[in-house]
Amino acid sequence: MSAKHRKLRAGQWCPTCGRLLAMGAWCPSHGDPSLLKDMSHTWSRRRQKHHPAPVTEAERQRRKAERDAEWERSEAERKARWEGFAAQWKAESERRFEAEAERWARPDWARTLGFTEVPTNVTTIKSAFRRLALRHHPDHGGEAAAFIKVKAAYDAGLAAIGGRS
Repeated sequence: MSAKHRKLRAGQWCPTCGRLLAMGAWCPSHGDPSLLKDMSHTWSRRRQKHHPAPVTEAERQRRKAERDAEWERSEAERKARWEGFAAQWKAESERRFEAEAERWARPDWARTLGFTEVPTNVTTIKSAFRRLALRHHPDHGGEAAAFIKVKAAYDAGLAAIGGRS
């Protein structure tokens, strides 16, 4: 077999593209490199791939400026995203705090039953409920919605002071 038609062995470099041939076959991109007429350009291509030409100082500074600008852009995006998350978290925690404060404020059931202060006696709550039930009960000419509201306030008041288990 002549040198013109031999295949490159595994572990050799393709002289055209510099690809390492692992299968012992021709380079899949260029075919049989031994059939090329002019092989003088192959070494310079392989050398450029593995040993690039030295970079000038101006090129080095330009690349560094590009990297710094990219880093600044990504840092600004991260900061904006974090500020958005922080604003959402703050709004959510403020909403939860307001809901908790409203829950611990003077209860609505005491206001519905007509008290200015929260009563501590079960009999006081029962007498206020009976007075309002006579006024708002549908069988005595009252509205059903008002009676339901008074009944809910009575149940909440008894549950709050431990009058009903």
